[in-house]
Amino acid sequence: MKTREVIECDVVCVGAGVAGLSCVLRLLKRARAEGKQPPTVLILEKGRQAGDHVLSGALVDMQSLAMLLSPEEAASLPVGVHVHKESLLFLTERRSWRLPLIPPPLRSVGCAIVSLSDVVRRLGELCEEYGAEIYAGMAVKETIVEDGVVKGVRLVDHGVDRAGRPKANYEPGAEVRARLTILGEGAAGILTSALIQDGVLAPPAEEPTYALGIKELIRIKPRPEVAGCIAHSFGYPLGKHDYGGGFIYGMTAERLAVALIVGLDYRDPDLDTHEMFRRFKRHPLVADLIAGGRVIGYGAKLIPEGGVRAVPGLTAAGVMVVGDAAGLVDGVRLKGVHVAVEAGVHAGDVIFECWQSDDWTAVRLADYERRLRISDSWRAMARFPTAHGWFQMGIPFGMAATALNFISGGRFPPANPWRREDRFLLKRDEVRRRSGSDRKGGRGPRELDLGILDDLYFSGTEHEEDQPSHLEIIDPRRCVDECIPRYGAPCTRFCPAGVYEDDRESGGIRIQASNCLHCRTCRLKCPLDNIRWHVPEGGGGPRYKGM
Repeated sequence: MKTREVIECDVVCVGAGVAGLSCVLRLLKRARAEGKQPPTVLILEKGRQAGDHVLSGALVDMQSLAMLLSPEEAASLPVGVHVHKESLLFLTERRSWRLPLIPPPLRSVGCAIVSLSDVVRRLGELCEEYGAEIYAGMAVKETIVEDGVVKGVRLVDHGVDRAGRPKANYEPGAEVRARLTILGEGAAGILTSALIQDGVLAPPAEEPTYALGIKELIRIKPRPEVAGCIAHSFGYPLGKHDYGGGFIYGMTAERLAVALIVGLDYRDPDLDTHEMFRRFKRHPLVADLIAGGRVIGYGAKLIPEGGVRAVPGLTAAGVMVVGDAAGLVDGVRLKGVHVAVEAGVHAGDVIFECWQSDDWTAVRLADYERRLRISDSWRAMARFPTAHGWFQMGIPFGMAATALNFISGGRFPPANPWRREDRFLLKRDEVRRRSGSDRKGGRGPRELDLGILDDLYFSGTEHEEDQPSHLEIIDPRRCVDECIPRYGAPCTRFCPAGVYEDDRESGGIRIQASNCLHCRTCRLKCPLDNIRWHVPEGGGGPRYKGM
């Protein structure tokens, strides 16, 4: 049996996302500015390359990048058009109303419309130019914790077959030992959750809540007037007690980003997230914009929506959490990139100071959290600490709470005392059935009304077939005895990749793990908490480009 390799470095960063790369870049730029030999930094990315697993809107406040990049570096980013026209729409099944005024938090004129996956690839190149080493296809299984101190991470074993047996190319996952581990693993991260559960990181004040974003990139016939125009919507196709909405971004004259955000705190077990997205595309307003086009990209991801009250402890001895893994997204403003960059800059400054003084204690690392809490990004998030929870009472309550949060600076109203957790679902017999017309929605372009497997093709997702499934149903009998009778197997509808199939004749639920988009919705929305999402062998998953 091969022995496990041990690699030592100063800093290891898990995940090549915006926050992690911003942190590493700031650290290395500070070291170069001081004329010092830079620390050894390894970035571990489970995708085939940096950016493959990155998906967002994305609207970027370019001023945030000025904190991190020189003018020449900022000019090298693949930035598209800037927003010059925006709309906020209320949709019914067949009609739309444009609101006469866009609330200040939602205004985006001047922001750049970018492909975040492409921006991340460029940030990764800059990190390498300053001395970091990026290892793609390297999935992290767990953190190494000794006496309450995080000492590094352990990688997933490579070359294991479906039955868990070593294959001819078997390689045990290396141990990467570092003075500091940065967790930038994305929303609902496995490593961050484990450290909170084990008491290494402090739990958040309030249970986090998430939304699922489903997005297509559509190439349309040239329409110069759509470039730089964006629209956000609420209402149809979601119900009056469902949080979320749609957006359409004109990335170029020939390319639209179309997406639907669905809060995971919905309560109807029959809600089908991908079908909701199809209904949104069938709406006359959307259908007119995309008519004659073709889909060229598809993806889905989790969005942290809990706000500042759902942010856990961000540091402990030997570890620091950044970006979506920490819940650092301004959900009301529908923006997270600027928060990720600013958090990364503060984290990089603190790491540089720790490296200079060779002091990696929890007390010293806690400066990151203190600085973040007085930053502009945190203050903007802190204005809306309770808004999301009130949307569970209906759209009027949610909008009123958002307005009161803004006016009071986050001091009022208090948290919704009847707020339910994300995995809560009503039983099927408790839910009033939707009408047939609501199920069908409008009439959109047939060539763009793709089924879930057709859409999945455009995500580029693939996995090594002969490996253990990274998705586990803990007790399959509970699916047959409890979940299907009560909820009708909601995993077959909340997954945006068709991973779960109702096959009760063969024992309940069949898993198509090779379809997985790594969004991790299943570990949060199963009403019985009966699904476990493990980190798969590195190199698999989606391959987002231009998204």
